[in-house]
This record gives sequence, C-alpha cells and structure tokens, in this order.
Amino acid sequence: MQLLQITLEHVRLHRQLNLPLASGITVLEGANESGKSTLAEAIHRALFLPARTAGAALNQLRTRPFEADPTISLQFSADGNTYQLRKTFAGSRGSVSLSDAAGSVLEGERAEERLAQLVGASAVRGGNLGRLRERWAHLWVWQGQAGVDPLSLAPATIDQERLLQQLQHQAQTIQSGFDQQIQQAIRQRWSLSHTDGGREGRAGSELDRALKAEAKAAENLSQLEQDEHAQQQAQRDFAEAASALQALDVQLPLLKQRQQLQDQQQRVQEQLSQWQPVLQRGEQAAEHLQQLRHSLAPSQAQLEALQQRLPETELSFKAASEALDQAIAQAETLQQWMRVLQLQQQADQLQALAIRSAELKQRAEQLPALEPADLESLQQLERSHQDAAVALASLSTGLELTATDQALLLNDQPLRAGDALDLDQDAELRSASGGFVLQIRPGGAGRLDQLRQTKAQLDQQLSAALQRWNLSDVKAAKASERERRELIAEWRQLRSQQGAIAVDQLRQQIAALPEPPKDADLSQLREQLDALVPQGKALRLQRNQAEADLSQQRQQLEQLQASCQSDLQHQTRAQTVLEEVQQSHGGLESFRQQVSRLQQELKQGQQQLQRLDEQLQRQGVHRLDGVSPVAVQHQRDQWLQQRAASRALLESQGERGLQEQLEMARADLEDCASQRQTLQDEARMLNLLLQTFEQEQAQLSESYSAPLADSLEAYLRCFTKAPSRLGLRFDPRQGFVDLDWQRDSGVAWGFDDLSGGTRELLAAAVRLAMAEVLAAAYDGVLPVLFDDAFTNVDPSRWSALNAMFQRARERGVQVLLLSCDPNFSAAIQPDVLHQLPLRTSTPTALHRRRSAA
Repeated sequence: MQLLQITLEHVRLHRQLNLPLASGITVLEGANESGKSTLAEAIHRALFLPARTAGAALNQLRTRPFEADPTISLQFSADGNTYQLRKTFAGSRGSVSLSDAAGSVLEGERAEERLAQLVGASAVRGGNLGRLRERWAHLWVWQGQAGVDPLSLAPATIDQERLLQQLQHQAQTIQSGFDQQIQQAIRQRWSLSHTDGGREGRAGSELDRALKAEAKAAENLSQLEQDEHAQQQAQRDFAEAASALQALDVQLPLLKQRQQLQDQQQRVQEQLSQWQPVLQRGEQAAEHLQQLRHSLAPSQAQLEALQQRLPETELSFKAASEALDQAIAQAETLQQWMRVLQLQQQADQLQALAIRSAELKQRAEQLPALEPADLESLQQLERSHQDAAVALASLSTGLELTATDQALLLNDQPLRAGDALDLDQDAELRSASGGFVLQIRPGGAGRLDQLRQTKAQLDQQLSAALQRWNLSDVKAAKASERERRELIAEWRQLRSQQGAIAVDQLRQQIAALPEPPKDADLSQLREQLDALVPQGKALRLQRNQAEADLSQQRQQLEQLQASCQSDLQHQTRAQTVLEEVQQSHGGLESFRQQVSRLQQELKQGQQQLQRLDEQLQRQGVHRLDGVSPVAVQHQRDQWLQQRAASRALLESQGERGLQEQLEMARADLEDCASQRQTLQDEARMLNLLLQTFEQEQAQLSESYSAPLADSLEAYLRCFTKAPSRLGLRFDPRQGFVDLDWQRDSGVAWGFDDLSGGTRELLAAAVRLAMAEVLAAAYDGVLPVLFDDAFTNVDPSRWSALNAMFQRARERGVQVLLLSCDPNFSAAIQPDVLHQLPLRTSTPTALHRRRSAA
C-alpha cells in the first residue's frame, strides 16, 4: 500500500493543503507549530477513524475558530488498484467515499468496510483516542515515541499475524495442514474451558458451570450447617433464659427496696453537703469577729497619732524644697551669664577671622589665575624654545679672519682681521675688487630654515602666553602661581577654623539669653558658681531627708488605714454571715443540732443498705456497682425476649427434617465435586497438550524469525561495520521478545539499557525491517512515518540514518519524515522535500525502486 497524495481542508491550522508524496522518501520540514504533526494525524485518522465520529476526536480536527467541517482526501494504491478516499468529519453528518481507478464508488459503511480490508485493520469506533493510536503502531511513530520498542507493543497493534505468515513463507517452514488442524482443534477445545490469559473456568463454559454448581452446593450445605448450629444455640439460649428469669424474679424486689433507700440516703447527704459548709462558715465568722474586736482598737489609736504629726512634716518638706529651688535658680542664672560671655568671645574671634579671610581672598583675586597645569604649559614652551635655540646654534658655522692683505666684504659688510662670527644662514664672502667670491652655507640649509621657523613660532607662542597672563617672563609666572597657591591655602585654613556657625547665629543665641551685668567678668561668675555648689548639695540633702520622712509617715498612715479598713470589712462580713444563720436556722447553736440529727439519720440508712446488700449477695448479685432496678428490669425483658425467640425457633424447625436436609446436601456436594474434578482433569489435559504444541511451534518459530533478524541486522550495519549480533526470540503467546544487540564489545545490551539515541535508531531499524517483511502482503509497499523522531540521535549518525532510509526505499518501504531541523533535512536524500508554510515542493531525482518480491 503506497500513499500518493494528501489533501487537507479546514483541518486545524490548515485551511487548504495539498501535498504529493514520493514513492520513496518524502521529507516535510517546518518549524514547531507549523502543522507537521497535524498532517501525520490527518493521514492516520483518514485511514482508521470513521467519518461520523464525534467528541474529542472530532474537536481536535476542527479549525479555531470553527469555519467548516474538516475534510481529508487521501490518494493511495493498494491491491493492484489506485483509490481516492475522501472523508468529511462532522459527527452524525459525516460522510465518506472510496473510489477506484475504474470509477467504482463506495460510500458510508461499505466504504469503511472496504478501507478496513485494504489497510488490514478495522476502524476505531466511539472516538477512543487511545485505541486509535494503536492502529499501525509499528508503522506510525508519533512525536515522543521514537525510543519505544515496537516489539513490546500488543501483537494486534503490530499486525503480528500477517508478519508471521510472511516470515513462514520466507523461511519455508510452514506447518503441515494436519498439524495445524490438530492444534486448532485442541486450541478450540482449550478455549472452551480457559480464558485468553490461560485461567481455568472460562465464563459460560461447562467447567465454569460445574465450579459454580459445586460452590452453590457448598454454600447450601454451609447454610444448613449454620441452621443446625442455630438450633443447638436456641436450645442453649432457652435454658439459659429460663434460669436467669427465675433468679431475677427474686432479685428485683430487693433491688427496688435498695434503690428507694439509696435515694433517701442521697437526699440526706445532699442536705448535709449544703448545711455543713454553711455551719462551718458561721463558726469561723463568730471566732473571727471576736478576734477583730480585740485587734482593731490599738490600730485606730496609732492612726490618729500619725494623722496629727503629718502637717508638721509637710511644712518642713516645703521649706527645704523652696530653699533648694532658690539655690538652683541662682546657679542657672550664673550659668546663663557665663554662656553669654563665652558666646561674645567666640563671635569676636569669628569676626576677626572673617576680616582676614576677605583680605586673603582679595589678594588672591588680584594675582593671575594661574593653575599648576597653566604654569607647566608655560615652562614647556620655554623649554621647547631653548631646545630650538640650542639646535640652531649647533648647526651654525664659525668664521674668523686672522689676517688679510686686501679689503674683504661679508654680505656687503666690511670684514677686518681679527673678526670672529657665527653664521647660521647662507653668506657671501668676496674681495672689494671682486677678484674672488666665496659662498658659505652652514650645516644643512633645509634643516636651518626649519629650526629658525620653529624658534620663531615658539617665540610668538611664549610671548602670547605671557601677555595673556600679564607677565614678563616664566620666572615671574612661577612666583605669581606660588604666591596665589599659598594665599588660597591660608584662606581655606581660615574658612575651616570659622566652622559651620555664622556670627549672626551666635548673635541670635546671645539675644535669647538674659543679659549679664555690665561689669560682669567670666572668672568672677565661675567663682560665684563654684561657691554655690556645696550650699546646693547641703540643701538637697536636707530636702531629701524631709521628703523621706514625709514619705515614711504617709506610707505608715496608708498601711494603718488599709489595715483598719480591711478589719472593718472582715467584721462586717462576719456579722452578715451570723445574721444569715440566725434568720435561716434560728441561731448558730440550733443549726448545730439540726446537722447532728441529719448525720445520725445517714448512719442508720447506711446500716440498712448493708443488710440489703448481704441478702442480694446470697441471691447471686455479687457486684452492685451500677446495678439499678431499671437495668435489671430491662435485663429481665431481654431474657423474656430471648426465651420467646428460642421457643419460636425450636417450634419452627423440626430436628428430624433438618437432619434429612443435611444428608441430601452432603450427597449433592459430593456429586458436584466429582463432576467438577472430571471436567478439570480434562481441561488440564488440554492445557498440557496445547503447551506441548506451543513448545514445538516455538522451536519451529526460531527458524522463521531468522528473516526478520537478518533484515534488522542489515539495517544496523548501516551504523557500524564492526561485527554485531542481534538477539530475538518468538514466544507463541507473547510474540517477539528478548530483543538485544551485541556489538564488538561482546556485551549484549537489552533495548532499555541502550542510550536514548541508540534506542531511537534500533527502534527505527525494527520498524523498517517489519515493514519490509510485511510489504509483500500489502501490494509490495508499506508506508512508515516518523514525526520528529530522532531528537536524541547525534548529527554524526545522520549520514548512516540516511543509508538506512535508502535501503528501506529500495525494499518496498515508503518513508515519510517530519522534521523541524533544516540541517537534518539536508542530511537526508529525499525524493521530495516540502517546507511549511507551504511554498514550493523540491523534488529530487527519483531512485529506481526494486520490487519487494
């Protein structure tokens, strides 16, 4: 079966998409969320999802927002014909049509049935998305599932029955028809008594009915045995109830008498509990009142004496406080006068500093505002000028005329014997008669001109700079800068001495203080203040002593007042208690007699209770705590009910009839057990026969699993040239199991023990090998789709992966690759490359396909 073309209309984000698919390798490249996975699901759902499906399966196909019903058209070849499938998913309004190259058209259920025959699997009805993804699970690699072992999937999801048929055909080890008939007959007989999982007693089977009949017979026997036990228990219960009722009829009158006596005792005890605390409080109040009358008189006399002495002590404290306040006020005045004189001295000093600072600032402003950088610039100009002059002098020529016998001219100026000159420019020496002419060119002529120009420029720059600062020379500039710097430093020092306080602030502080006498002197004021210190200390000691005496007398007075007040309150409370006893019980003595009578009555009742308890113990009542006539009456009623129930049960069940039923039930159970054992032995015999056939079939299957292993090893050789061995075993019930890969290291690694990238490669090789084997059953071609499947595979293996795909396309496998990585797409050599969003298809040169046969 080969997919030829897919067309999507209003499927998720695809409003209209038409993609031709190559017979070999097709790559669909696009960024994430560009709709690649939508295309994979659309092809899969067109093949396996009925058009009238509703629910989540339909909602996932619709556009957002909804515009029109999603429609999927798929062109494919199968069974020697070309088909056009068109499905519109719209719930109950959905439609499907399937047409072939001859023009024959099927619609509705007939189209779905024919499609199921062509793809080799039935459609998934009800919209079960989990079951839907199981269809073609060995051919459709969903995103994130590339590292799953395909052989671990259920046999039905990987088309195992057709796979075995093709492997048997290739291995040429097909079982004989007679063996298959025997095995089929045994399996049919086995399936009548076993579940698919191999458990005995399949629902509805004869063995299942025998097991249930045996269980029902056992249940019936158990129920009859329970009835027999209940009858025996009823006989015991009747006898027990009769004996208990006989004893209770004697105990109940005694218990009622005891209950009445207990109630009376409780009332007397409650009365005593109420009166005894009242009597105790009355006796304590009488005793306390007598004590208070003896202790209150001395305290009152002492209180009156303290109240008389208190005014004198208060006058002494007041006089001492006034003398101390006067001394403190005088000392504060002297301190304020001293503060005024100190502030005046500080203000005068700040004023002098301000005048000096202004003078320094004025002198500094009169000097040129030369900074150290400006002075350095002048000195640099002077040094450059001197360097130019020295260089010019070094290139000049010395001329000295020592003797001559005729008149000579130098640049038309007379030159006499003994003249000596330094020439720094061209000159002409000739005789007055013109008899000879000598041209003199000192040094290099060009170098001298350059030095003269440089010296002239430096002369101009130095003169301009000195003129700008109004200075005669650099020496004067240096002296002016030093003097200005010293003035500024002294001015800053004066500013720091002045601080943050201004003279005006000091004047304001002076104005806020009292003015001292005009002839006041700071030292004299300090001497007066020192003289006041010992006087103030003495006055403070005197005031503190007076305050302590006053506080002590007040504390004693308060304590006596509180003590007397407390005693008076206690006296009042005691009198109140005695008055209450007088009103309620006629006085304290009468109250004592009433309490004594109640105590005597309580004692007599206790003796009567003791005699009743002895009678009850003789009647068998040994524990009387919590026993009441009501409880005993309730117990008697329960025994009456038990006796009546036991009598009714015994009358309803005849002992002879129950025994006959038990014998019949035991015989029925033995018959059922015998029949169950016979059927169970037969089922186990069939299971043993089937296991024997399956073991033989498993041994036979090892020969026809070789083609799959050989094909798989051929794909794996695309990744490694080193010797390797693939482990694979077929189990008749579990399918292909124990997949492992032993490479040159000598260690056989199970699938789950491999790295993520290796698992993806091995799983892809298994899928391609299975598709290659199955292709013969599907018209020589089967598609395999990979959706972003090789995320863990190292890019260095992409070329080997491409070799595996090329091998597959040559052996009847149509490869569909969906990728978001352009580099991966470039490493594969596809027949057709599509890019999303769709622009143009980029087909490559098609390779000649070899027939799968």
